[in-house]
This record gives sequence, C-alpha cells and structure tokens, in this order.
Amino acid sequence: MFPAVVTNYATSEGFVSKGLVDFHSAIAQNVGLDIVEATLVRDKGGVWDTQVCVFDDKYIRGLARLAEAIRSNGAAAVLQIYDAGARSGVGGRVAIPFAPSKIPAGIIGNYDSVEMTVEDIKRLVEAFSDAAMRAFKAGFNGVEIHGAHGYLINAFLTPYLNKRTDEYGGGLENRARFLLEIVQAIKETVPKDFLIICRINGDEPFENGTKIDDAKKIAILLDNAGCDIVSVSAIARKIPVKLPTGERFIYTTCVPSKKHKDGCYLDYAEQIKRVVKVPVIAVGKIRSLAMAEKILLDGKADLTALARVLIADPEMPRKELEGRKDEISLCREELKCMLTIVAGKPMECIQNSALPPRDITVQA
Repeated sequence: MFPAVVTNYATSEGFVSKGLVDFHSAIAQNVGLDIVEATLVRDKGGVWDTQVCVFDDKYIRGLARLAEAIRSNGAAAVLQIYDAGARSGVGGRVAIPFAPSKIPAGIIGNYDSVEMTVEDIKRLVEAFSDAAMRAFKAGFNGVEIHGAHGYLINAFLTPYLNKRTDEYGGGLENRARFLLEIVQAIKETVPKDFLIICRINGDEPFENGTKIDDAKKIAILLDNAGCDIVSVSAIARKIPVKLPTGERFIYTTCVPSKKHKDGCYLDYAEQIKRVVKVPVIAVGKIRSLAMAEKILLDGKADLTALARVLIADPEMPRKELEGRKDEISLCREELKCMLTIVAGKPMECIQNSALPPRDITVQA
C-alpha cells in the first residue's frame, strides 16, 4: 500500500488538481491501497496553502475525481483526515494553532498555540465526522484519522504535549478521549463497510513522549472502539528547516534518514499486532517487495506501506515482480521530497523527473 504523503499538489485554494490525480493514478496501478495525503477538516488547521481540503462540500467534486482515478486504476481509495494543531500556520497558511494545552506552536516556539476549550473539541469532533461523510460521498472506501507525527490528535495522546487537567488530560484514557470520540462520531455517520483507519505513533523520542507500552494501550482502545485498521508510525528525529522567508526552525519528522535501518518502525507494528484483533499496517524504510512479503509471512504486520520507493518509481512493484529490478529507479534517500514539502513547495524527487506533475494549479 501507499501511505499518506503530503505533496503540496493541491491548488492554492485546497482543491484537488489534475496533477494530484495524475500522481495517484500512477501509484494506484501498483498497490492495493492508496491513502491520500493529510486533508484538512478545518480551514485554519493547516500548515501550507496547497493542502487538500475537505471542510466544505465544495471540495467533494474534485475529491470524487481523485477517488475514481485511484479505484479505476485498481486500488482501494482512502482519504487521510487531520488537523495540524499547534503546527498550523508554520508553513505560511493563515491559521489558528489549536492544541490541548498552551504550548509553543509547532513545537518550535516562534508563536503560541491556542488551548482548546471543551466546546472547541466538540466542534472538531463534528468536523472530523463531517469530513468522513464528504469522503464517503466522494467515493472513497474509507478514511484514515491522523493521530501521529505531532499534529492535533497526537498532541492530545502524548503526555509530552497534553497538560490538561480535565476529562481530556491526565491518564491515558482521558488523553485518548478526543480520538475515540472522533472514531465514534464517524461510525455513527458513515455506512458500516466504510473503513476507519487510525494512524498512531509507536514511539516518540522525547522525554515524557509516547512509548510502545502506551501505544499498545491506545491501539487496544481503538480496537475496542471499532477502528478497522491501526497504522503504526513514529517520530524519527528533529531536523532544521529554513522557510522561503528566511525563518529557521526545528521540525520533528516521521521520515527516517540514511542512518536508520530498513524496517526501522517494524518492531512497533509487530508489538501492537500482538495485542489487537484488527489488521496492522507497518511502515518505515520498507524498500522492496521481498522485504514487504517477508514481513507478512513472518506475521509481523498485515499490510506493508511503501512511500519513498514509490515516489521515486511508482512502477517499482511491477518491475520487481516481473524480474526487472535493474530498471527500478531506487530511492537514494536524499530527502528532496521531504525538504521541498516542509519548505512549502511542490514535492520533488531527484529520481523521478515527472515530479512535480503538470497542472498542479489546475482543478481536477
């Protein structure tokens, strides 16, 4: 499968572009499941202007064309829905950086976040539910709730960022309440066969961050709440970033570096798979079909997510299956994809000259 990867290929108003459709059409021909990037459930809850949006019915038409393109090319289509939380506005979007507690926005300290009231939380739960219904109307097979990587839901889950003393803070079940209410609200809104995937961190390299034991407990809560699949990621490291404005800050990222071993997050997925009944997705430097197949055969996960290798060469799975490994444009881990994204630019790849695709400013 292809996991959600922000591309900045939407139009400046957040509509699906023809270029984004072309990008996913190429990916979908070679995977069984294609998850479309972090899509905004709130106008002022994003990082960049060129993020896909789903907070208004006006976006359904373009999303429907994207879902149809994915499904017609052979993959199931899932829309990842999220709010960037305290990171909102870091990349220049006009934003209100919501957070569970008043923390430095973006975990970088250049402006303050806005501590959410209980009324704010209830409105956001409804926004996620509305977004899921729009995804259903657009023809997606499901949604993935983004509860990882330092964004809003993750900020509630982790004691590193959640300092609340009400029913949404303190113990783990309280910190997970926001996410579980979103799952429940979506389940009450969409048909039973509409997939609900939840992405969580298996590890956070911070003092008082979420570790695997808490991640397992969160996964169990999600399983009991009716989540269909748990996707297990992590925060890999901190990196320095320079914006076009010249402003510099430290950005936490889930993207492993060359120093990380292949399958660097696999242990987290394997441990969570042992304690839940629902399928588990593994991600993190899974760089070949042979490796992906071994993960499945060894029972360490139920789905394997390949990101950068498919960005570098969308036909990698087909080429490997057909014995044409020498034709594969291998990801060189130079991270141009990530660096262009966090700088607010359309995603580029040194191995794939077709990126960014044409027509990323033209609505689908």
